[in-house]
Amino acid sequence: MTAAPPANGRAKGRMSRIERTAKELLLVAPASRATVEFHGQTMEPLLRDGDVLALRAVSLGELRRGDIVALRVSDKFPTCRVARLLGDSVVLSADNWPDFHATATSQDIIGKVVRRTRAGSDLSCENWTWRAHTVLALVREAIRSVTPLVRRKRAQFVLSAPR
Repeated sequence: MTAAPPANGRAKGRMSRIERTAKELLLVAPASRATVEFHGQTMEPLLRDGDVLALRAVSLGELRRGDIVALRVSDKFPTCRVARLLGDSVVLSADNWPDFHATATSQDIIGKVVRRTRAGSDLSCENWTWRAHTVLALVREAIRSVTPLVRRKRAQFVLSAPR
């Protein structure tokens, strides 16, 4: 005699991929908030290794340039800044890694970072310090994207100058 499969199609005790992800990130917390620990140096000086980040679930339409988001990539949760919005995806950059750019869709984004806790001190994304870091990061990103264009134009000018 064999047992009938469960109504939801999964074996008893097995979680779906979405349930596993939600459990890992504790997104079952009230108000769709979760906390993750930041690792690495890619977002220094605003985010440092060991900072605890509070995430809020957001849709792609709610994101703005300069927002910091956490992603789900395999079993890792990289945290990056939104550099550009491209319809149904976003281009991401890292504050302390000039050559890094990645594209993410809404399925990749877990949530927006809304608060950082370091050594018992909280910093909200609404705080002027956070906003100043955001403005500086966006200015640096703009300079990085214009620099190759300026170099190409300068090279064209030099090549076409009369002798």
